[in-house]
Amino acid sequence: MAYVNLLVYLIMCPFNVRHMLDAPSFPFRLGSKATKGETFTYGAIGRENLGRSSSPRHDELYMLELAKIYYQIVLKYKMDIRQGQEENYDLVVSSFGKEANKGISLQTVHVTNDAIYLLYQNVQNEREIQVKIKRGEISTYFDLLKLNSCLYKLNSDDYNLMKRASDHSKPIMISTYHIYILLTVFSLCTYVEKSLLLEFPALKKCQVFLTLCLIFFPIISYLFFFYIYVSIFGVLLTYVFFYALFWTLSCRRRREQLSQHTGDWTTSCDNSQGELDTQEERRKKCLVHMRLANLCITYICIFAVDFYFFPKQFSKSFFFGNTLMDLGVGGCITSSAYSLNSNKLLHSANRRGRIIDWKHFFLFFLGIARYIAVKLFNYNYSLTEYGMHWNFFLTLFFTLLICNALLNLIKGVRHVFLLSCFFICVYEFFIWRLDIPSYLLADDTERTNFFSLNREGLMNVIGSVNLYLFSFSLWNGYVLQDEVQRGKREQRGNTEQWEGGYGQRSPACLTLKLLALSLLFYLLHLLLNYYGNYSVRILCNANYICVISSVSLFAAALSYL
Repeated sequence: MAYVNLLVYLIMCPFNVRHMLDAPSFPFRLGSKATKGETFTYGAIGRENLGRSSSPRHDELYMLELAKIYYQIVLKYKMDIRQGQEENYDLVVSSFGKEANKGISLQTVHVTNDAIYLLYQNVQNEREIQVKIKRGEISTYFDLLKLNSCLYKLNSDDYNLMKRASDHSKPIMISTYHIYILLTVFSLCTYVEKSLLLEFPALKKCQVFLTLCLIFFPIISYLFFFYIYVSIFGVLLTYVFFYALFWTLSCRRRREQLSQHTGDWTTSCDNSQGELDTQEERRKKCLVHMRLANLCITYICIFAVDFYFFPKQFSKSFFFGNTLMDLGVGGCITSSAYSLNSNKLLHSANRRGRIIDWKHFFLFFLGIARYIAVKLFNYNYSLTEYGMHWNFFLTLFFTLLICNALLNLIKGVRHVFLLSCFFICVYEFFIWRLDIPSYLLADDTERTNFFSLNREGLMNVIGSVNLYLFSFSLWNGYVLQDEVQRGKREQRGNTEQWEGGYGQRSPACLTLKLLALSLLFYLLHLLLNYYGNYSVRILCNANYICVISSVSLFAAALSYL
């Protein structure tokens, strides 16, 4: 890491240990430039000098946005920078705190091995102002203790100032390409781990270490470093390679087992009911793998998003967008709807189902506890995410509570599907008619009562109910409709074998069906984008339901392999 500029906290006081890894850029990219002695430039004209046309534009904008706040702190407290450039330094520092259209704005940052050049521009007369910051020879963080480079121990105000600059992505984030690749990578990693444990049972002794190496480490590496370079073709090619490898090993193992039990009729296929049990077990594993993917990626993102070099296109969007963390919120709802107990599908004549399920109140207590903890520890949170008192636990609680009541009152899965489509259309009409996006985005909207204080969270509950009902009815009424018919026949006492049921369907057919539905919803998502009706996580609108349904069905298809 010799001569690598991490831009944030590297030349600050080393006792800010908990913020040492917070950098407004990507260290591996800076490191590759610095070791070659090249100039690293980002900002208004930085894309021409990056040397990689594939580098995302939003990465540069994100780095520049954070650099404006970071170098404001640096110039304000490190007074020795003023020496030899008093006029330019005073002009820049005097503009801090003013409105952007009345002051001086940072346009470009040039990073070399010797110095950092900040190019500012006067907004009024467009005059360029350059400020030079000399760099110290720092090879490790411990060198900060030896050098006189402890410029400032960051206080809470300055830290929150910089933290707010990275809370949300301001542009519209509508690309889901990297999300589909991430799900494919996760499926590949779990497949490799599962196959290794089956072929080499001795590895079960170190299963935790194997999971860390084969699942979490590749996912973290993809999110932080390699998402730019990984292509869907490369992942699929790797998938085919491992599939062929383990298929060969499994065939050899089966032949060895068959030769040991020759003549034993019990080793042959038992009966059709055994196949049905296998299919039912595979269906359960499909949902388990899907929920596992959602939870693991969610856990990683929740912990990683606080680092400044976490790619911004994966963090939650400000309003419009369908980023990885945006879809992770919806993924929790869809996976819960897909795995809902099949008894909810079968409505008995006496209607003994409970309208209120008391186990959901555990989420309510978690939501209250989180609010108390946030206030007690003065934790920095965004008011535009859920509101002042609201959080995701409360959204999930009211979503499950309302949906549980509706599913016990409405007879038939198809009726639930039609009702959810009707709710979605009515909700979209009110969003358009009442201009709700303008109400939520307006900075001058007063927060005087409970609704206005928590308007984002309350609107999210309405959309989440629509998403849950739609996902539940789609999965149980159309994706696995044969399973529903099986339950109805069993309830009528018909125990004879049915033909063409879910148990007779091959995994390949169901996988293709899931992929086709995923593609259909993705095309609907693109169509809505074309007409300007973008996905909004806060509202959970129709576009958001389409894209989260596409991603969830895609994950389910990969899980069923």
